[in-house]
This record gives sequence, C-alpha cells and structure tokens, in this order.
Amino acid sequence: MKASLKASLWSALVFPGAGQIALGRRSRGLIIMALTAADIILIIAMAVSRAMRMLNELQNAGQTSLDQINQIAARASQENSSSLTTLAVAVLLCLWVFAVIDAYRLGRDREG
Repeated sequence: MKASLKASLWSALVFPGAGQIALGRRSRGLIIMALTAADIILIIAMAVSRAMRMLNELQNAGQTSLDQINQIAARASQENSSSLTTLAVAVLLCLWVFAVIDAYRLGRDREG
C-alpha cells in the first residue's frame, strides 16, 4: 500500500494526526491530535453542561410531564451555547479533513 493512502487512512479512521505520525512527522501529528482532542473535550463539556442545566430545571419543576420535558429540551437547544457547539463541531470536521488531506500530501511527497 502506498504511503500516501496508508497515512490518509490512519488520519481518517484512527485519529486526526495519526497519519502524520506514521510518516515520521511526529510534532505535526501531535499538534493536530492535541487540537482535535481539545475540541472534542470542549464539545463534551458543553453537552454535559447543557444536560446538567436541563436536569436541574427538571428537578426544580418537581413533577413534570412529557410536554414540560420537551419544552425544557427545546429551550436548551436554542441557547446561545448551541451556536458555539455548532462552531466547535465545524472546527472538528475541518481539523479531520485537514489531517486527511495533509497526510495524503505528505505521503505523496515522500513517494516521489
């Protein structure tokens, strides 16, 4: 298998930056991995924070109906933090695509 294909598969299927490391570009791969991991941690933290706010609101409401739960969930999804979540997911997607393309280009340079 060609180095370019192997590296791009590593970055696409294992973790962004893994292909760069497989090609010997360790610092470049670690930077991509660190940025990706930080973004994933941010997304998870925002999701947990939103879930905790929803749970607190449900507890404060006492006995709740399914309609009240739906209303609380709808309000939570329309908060300002949802646009930040969307941005964080877009950044994650861009990092992933960049890592795959970069690994492929580095592999092509190595091949010829």
